[in-house]
Amino acid sequence: MTNEELKTFRKKYSHSERRFLEGPRSRQKEFLFTFKVLLEFIRGFRKLHFLGPCITVFGSARFKEDRFNAHSNR
Repeated sequence: MTNEELKTFRKKYSHSERRFLEGPRSRQKEFLFTFKVLLEFIRGFRKLHFLGPCITVFGSARFKEDRFNAHSNR
């Protein structure tokens, strides 16, 4: 890996992502990494649980853009 590629790699990924992308590690380290990811999911879902009612809108390529605009103008 050249110096330029290394700089780009460091800018693009966080420390934990770089460690993950480096390749396999010992089973203990892999287990700890998996456990940390699990805890992040639990924390995230708990925050969403206590956030209360909310709406999330995702885009879809199945509908034309004017379809939603026509309904919102009524």
